[in-house]
Amino acid sequence: MVYAIAMFSITDGAAYRQYQSQFMAVLNRYDGRVLVADEKPKVLEGVFNGDKVVVLAFASEVEFRAFADSDEYQQISVDRRAGTKGFVVLAQGVS
Repeated sequence: MVYAIAMFSITDGAAYRQYQSQFMAVLNRYDGRVLVADEKPKVLEGVFNGDKVVVLAFASEVEFRAFADSDEYQQISVDRRAGTKGFVVLAQGVS
């Protein structure tokens, strides 16, 4: 299992909402799952000035790449990049 972890600030709400309105349909075509989507995360240690944390799960990195590199996701991700500032990391699960 691999996890895509996104932590970001929403800088353009309209662009981000446009992305959100199409996201689940694309994710579902690639068998990804949303485990976390929190717009009020609590920082317990360190500094995080963002607005949202998202954790997605995929069976493998190959499946994540199929999703992330797909034409469908690339089209909607334009709005995510326009509406947010932050980062995404890919982490391997523990067996």
